[in-house]
Amino acid sequence: MSLAQAPKAECLASQAIHGSRPRPCLERARACAERSLDTPTPVWQAWLAKAIVFQALDLNWRGAEEAYGHALEASGGEAATHVWYTAFLVGRGRPREAVTILQRTVDHFGYCNPTFLGDLAMLQMLARDYLGAQATIQAALAAAPHCYQHYLNQAILLEAQGDPAAALRVLDETPLRLHERPVTWGLRGLFAGLSGSRQVARRRIAWFSGIQQTGRYIPPSQIAPAG
Repeated sequence: MSLAQAPKAECLASQAIHGSRPRPCLERARACAERSLDTPTPVWQAWLAKAIVFQALDLNWRGAEEAYGHALEASGGEAATHVWYTAFLVGRGRPREAVTILQRTVDHFGYCNPTFLGDLAMLQMLARDYLGAQATIQAALAAAPHCYQHYLNQAILLEAQGDPAAALRVLDETPLRLHERPVTWGLRGLFAGLSGSRQVARRRIAWFSGIQQTGRYIPPSQIAPAG
């Protein structure tokens, strides 16, 4: 039961940051995390789930750090490679530490894991290592040319380097399936506005407003960049 509830909590937390209404998902994740820990010897993923809830729902950084510590100890360090833990490090102002962890992971497993590569590139940008991020993105595109995440990272990198027009062109050329398109909604408005096409950003915001009036949920993470 503990092993089953822990990944369920993780999936619910991931839904909360990928387009679903966050609080209901995170409340359900909390219940799963608590059930996963309610055993004499909980698996390390149970501590990870608890840490995620502390981090994302409660903003309880001390509690999250303690729970991650249990997960790291119980997993022999494996939990350090998890995207939620590296996000925790970034949230605590430690992006370079997170980069070191993921770079070591990529070096160990090779460049065939697109998720690790995508996360590494994003963390390198957060650490302002733009040359390192570009090298990672190039390797990622060579390894997984159909993974939209790498094109998205390329666009974000171009904007960070002061070329929002090129960033918008990358998004326009990104091979996206229907369910992947929402991740670019806010960035398209942002890059268009920074490129001088403010009317495009205004239309995007008006479009968001129209969708919200129908009762559909638009994540704030998409509205904020376009604004």
